[in-house]
Amino acid sequence: MQSWSILTRVRSTPQEAFSAMLYLSSSIALDERPLPDANGYTWVPGSDLNLAYVYLFCCNFLKKYAIEAESVKQKCNRFEQFKTMLAETYFLYTQKPPANAKHLLDWFNSYNLWYEMGNTLEQTPFVLLAEDGYWESYLRAPLLNDAIKCQVDSMIRYKNDTKLRILLEKGYRICPWNTYIRNYLLDLDVKENVQINLWKDVFEYQVII
Repeated sequence: MQSWSILTRVRSTPQEAFSAMLYLSSSIALDERPLPDANGYTWVPGSDLNLAYVYLFCCNFLKKYAIEAESVKQKCNRFEQFKTMLAETYFLYTQKPPANAKHLLDWFNSYNLWYEMGNTLEQTPFVLLAEDGYWESYLRAPLLNDAIKCQVDSMIRYKNDTKLRILLEKGYRICPWNTYIRNYLLDLDVKENVQINLWKDVFEYQVII
């Protein structure tokens, strides 16, 4: 799981990241699952990684994989695989079955679910997965600042801040009206002593029109 997260950040290896996640998503349900602990959590053997989080990332991958399918048949088959794994994930996470399909999808698309996962993973060695959790949380509610702020804070804390501009510009393309991202991009231009105040000009132009 951690290897996949690293591969997604290396631009030269997108196919390797895809292949690794496809294999994990296809094989994880076939593996013998450890028993939950006294608190109901199931852990990846030999680590402090909650197995439900691995399943969630696999579900996220499978959903995107289904959306990108070229044929209707492929799309239907992949969505069935996604829904089956999502039901398993929900039970693994909550120790109870979902009420119905709508409840299951609402849970999966919840901002709080992914934000909570990011917060929890940040207290473990799986910091890159925490950042991925924050990003998925941001995607689900891009006008809210907390998730993207936590991801930025994490990147600074763990000395990965050289990629902040890439992250924030990607976040801006998704939601141009997130106030935290807009203000941080302006600050970056000042901090990096950019000769052309690109973002200031962009934002002023938006106000004019």
